[in-house]
Amino acid sequence: MESQPKNSFYSITPDVILTSVETVGRRSTGRWMALNSIENRVFDVEMDDSERLIIKFYRPGRWTEDAIKDEHDFIKDLEEAEIPVAAPLLLPHGSTVGVTNDQVYFSVFPKKRGRSPQELESNQLQWLGRFIARMHVVGEKRQAQHRLRLSVDHHIRTTLKILKEGQWLAPEIKTQYADCAETIAEKIEPLLAKQPVFRIHGDCHLGNLLSNQDGFFFVDFDDMMNGPALQDLWLLVNRAGDEAQRFWQDLLDGYRQFREIGDVDFKLIEGLRAMRIVHYSGWIARRWDDPSFPRLFPDFGSFKYWSQEMEALERIRRQL
Repeated sequence: MESQPKNSFYSITPDVILTSVETVGRRSTGRWMALNSIENRVFDVEMDDSERLIIKFYRPGRWTEDAIKDEHDFIKDLEEAEIPVAAPLLLPHGSTVGVTNDQVYFSVFPKKRGRSPQELESNQLQWLGRFIARMHVVGEKRQAQHRLRLSVDHHIRTTLKILKEGQWLAPEIKTQYADCAETIAEKIEPLLAKQPVFRIHGDCHLGNLLSNQDGFFFVDFDDMMNGPALQDLWLLVNRAGDEAQRFWQDLLDGYRQFREIGDVDFKLIEGLRAMRIVHYSGWIARRWDDPSFPRLFPDFGSFKYWSQEMEALERIRRQL
């Protein structure tokens, strides 16, 4: 990853926001509002033709320009396959990635309106299964050369190293937590190795799913990676018992109309859940010098926080 000036998000002033969005060759009215985004800085800007554009400033140091282009290439491939997405606009220099004077990467997108569903009915789950399968058919056409591959080394072992070296883990359970996470890593590594890996959305939860009169569409491809199909499915079935079985059945009935996936390995799903739990804690630790993170996660690092994480991991370990 490329290094950029520390805390250069502070350089994103209103003037920078408007100057950057106008690189698409259109004038703004000067009215804008910040959108809810922790990892990046995202703004909704009104243009003088009454249309609204979304400008996204990428967190400095997280992605290289090539990695951002991998994200955009995937979105463009989806658009060409007539899969509804919000594709980045081309900037005057012929790229979809711009850069501010302080070396913060940005991109501009058309605003697509929609609502995030709270619950999904059977017919919607089947539709969504077909939608994700179509995304994966496109994703299989090539790898994202500059993007992460979902792996236990990155999502568990590297994260454990960060948590240990930063002394984030509560002393009372740090050994137990690390041993449990490593045991899970060893159990799921061979399961993950059997899975075909290709370009996926990477963060398919309901918060990134919107619907309008034309149907569903996903937003926020910021976590796009090379990974298995199940990573884009399990977050949508965050249920237990008979309800989970019904959700899976509906989702897979739709998915298999466009792409084969085989039998679902529920042990792998639990492993993916564990990887997300550990990686999420590591993400907070890595971002702690951002002033917004201590405010958003006041319990992070406390015994209460780690005991809850420990309980979740132990529950998963017993199922593997």
